[in-house]
Amino acid sequence: MLTERIRPMTEIERKELQGRLKAPYLPKIRYMAIWLGISFLMMVVLIGVMTENPSPVTICYAIVWLILAVATLLCGIIAIFLYISGRCALARYRRETVPAIEAMLRLGNVLSKDVCATSVIEIVPFDDEGPGYIFDVGDGKSLLLQGQQYDLWGEDVPWPCTEFQIVRSTDGKMWIGLFCSGVKLEPYRTVHAEECKDDCSWWDKSEEVFSKSPEEVLRDILKG
Repeated sequence: MLTERIRPMTEIERKELQGRLKAPYLPKIRYMAIWLGISFLMMVVLIGVMTENPSPVTICYAIVWLILAVATLLCGIIAIFLYISGRCALARYRRETVPAIEAMLRLGNVLSKDVCATSVIEIVPFDDEGPGYIFDVGDGKSLLLQGQQYDLWGEDVPWPCTEFQIVRSTDGKMWIGLFCSGVKLEPYRTVHAEECKDDCSWWDKSEEVFSKSPEEVLRDILKG
């Protein structure tokens, strides 16, 4: 069975959203500046040593040291770019996402897709695209889920399970989470993503409900 409804937010969902209000940590820019300064100083000292005492041994040691200094400098420059990118992303997050989360918390309602399943087929991912699941939701219908957001892990998380809720904001735009409320549902069949069609069109059908059994849906996406 699968139903969709707007309902009051649970305490677990509220805590999940409140946790997202905390800004991610960014390293202090002064540490990066010190790092770059030390790297530059190392290169200046090495150039001076090679100029004053250009013996073969000194030059060999200096070259090794110089390579390390240049590598450190490059790492520092990359870190600076990552820091700037992180600051921009953080500013955008505070400007766009934080107000939306605060509005959701004030409203106190969510859009919940409630699923009750009797069996499931698991599709093991090839890389990091996330697992796939084809649930039997009754009445000759199946629900296909695929993606990293459906990759729940932990010994205390009974996933996949017989009952779960896919929760978003009331307008459906913001993902809040997937929450299990049933018992562990062991897949009765497991296939690997390599066995599925090479084109990605079927991956775009995530959260789509099919008027077919899980086996029929699987046949449609398998190679051959």
